[in-house]
Amino acid sequence: MADPEQQRVYRKDYRPPAFWLDTIDLVFELDPASTFVNTRMTLRRNADAKPGDGALHLDGDELELVS
Repeated sequence: MADPEQQRVYRKDYRPPAFWLDTIDLVFELDPASTFVNTRMTLRRNADAKPGDGALHLDGDELELVS
């Protein structure tokens, strides 16, 4: 059964990303009570992106930013 909130994405609707991700370093501290993920990313704006392709948006559910 499909999730009613999901939307189809068609190839004709593709746009170049607003940002390129050059490097990413992840460190995971796994624990049954809580897990910490330390992330360091190097990003740069894509010069070929359309104007107005706005701010960087990171998706995540039930996350708490520590610092």
